[in-house]
Amino acid sequence: KDLGTLDTKTSGVRQAVQPSPKASLVLSPIDDFDVFLNFGIGFHSNDARGVVRGQDAVTPLAQAVGYEAGVRTRLFDRIDLAAAVYALDLDSELVWVGDAGETEARGATNRIGVEAEIRAELADWLFLDGDMTWSSATYVENAGNGNAVALAPTLIVSGGVSAHHPSGFYGRVGLFHLADRPATEDA
Repeated sequence: KDLGTLDTKTSGVRQAVQPSPKASLVLSPIDDFDVFLNFGIGFHSNDARGVVRGQDAVTPLAQAVGYEAGVRTRLFDRIDLAAAVYALDLDSELVWVGDAGETEARGATNRIGVEAEIRAELADWLFLDGDMTWSSATYVENAGNGNAVALAPTLIVSGGVSAHHPSGFYGRVGLFHLADRPATEDA
């Protein structure tokens, strides 16, 4: 084929509309302690090239439904703590196909997880922060070779110390850890 006849169109215009209702409920049974519930319907957008290509086009707005329940508190007017459990259902998952060197939309997935965070004011100018997220991502329908979502993060941890001194000095030392992400769907 000459270059004029290749079917590689990766530009164009497509439109879609999707309502995105959200709801939150926050209860504060005592001072500086909240219990919260969140629910929302929204979308995640797949790779735009997949939306406009001539063959095997994908929807631009894959529906996402999220649920979350958690608590947060403030201690000693210096420490903020929060923890939550969540679930996220996606109608379509965009995955990397290494053998073909491209991405493709796959089936629906479900994620469940736990998140925790801390923010602390150690001094008027010195701050500590830490975050941890653990999650499990699986396909809703097993294709016969396991149902794990390849390369989906399972554990992410970050944290650090920040200084914002009244003299104008600002700095931060932090770390970020991304745990192993199996590249197969049988993990």
